[in-house]
Amino acid sequence: MSEEAAYHNLAAVGEVSKLYDDWHRLEHHYASIDERTGRYVAHRESAYISDVSLLKSTSNAYEQAITMEPGTAVYHFNLGNLAGGQRDFETAIFHYNNSMRLSPRNDEYRNALGVAYMELEKYEPAALHFLAAIKSAPKVPDYHFRRGYCLFKLKRYKEAAESFAKTAELEPENPNVYNWWATSLFEQGLYEEATQLFTKGAAMDPTANTHHISMDGTFYTLGHDAPAVTNFSSPLM
Repeated sequence: MSEEAAYHNLAAVGEVSKLYDDWHRLEHHYASIDERTGRYVAHRESAYISDVSLLKSTSNAYEQAITMEPGTAVYHFNLGNLAGGQRDFETAIFHYNNSMRLSPRNDEYRNALGVAYMELEKYEPAALHFLAAIKSAPKVPDYHFRRGYCLFKLKRYKEAAESFAKTAELEPENPNVYNWWATSLFEQGLYEEATQLFTKGAAMDPTANTHHISMDGTFYTLGHDAPAVTNFSSPLM
């Protein structure tokens, strides 16, 4: 890294650090958003930034660093993060593609590209990028989950269920995984198997209304009464 490029990179990092206060101030507003479905892109320091002037100076610093060293993939990646943080996912994809061109085996870059496509509801290319990320880093549960989410949106429920099953294998304590896995089975008409997974997810997180509504609905489909594992009751019952 040249001295001048290093300076601009550090300048960008310095500007990003000034944005942390904004992030922490806004973070609680987004606490209920499931990050797995791609409601923010890659790095939290570039997400939901309210100070546009700081954002612009950060982008300018990275662009100056790229001018000095255009072959440094992380500069392009960070510009993609900044664009994604402002929900400009077309621009984010442009920068992520540049970072991928320079570092095609980087699973983090692949994942970020997949998330950007997913945010644009372009689930086919998103699923392909998540698959590529999985090939590079097969033990990252988020990659399997996000691919499963895309496959579910494409109504490829069998493949989605397989992705969620792998996610559960890697992250067995996450009740949301079982809810999505069960829903994928339910869509295939596999109600008994779905019931078991809905019940497991509901037992793991007794406060999550969604899990219990899903579980109750499956029992309703089967003609059974749902087990009394929570005080919540489904509008289906």
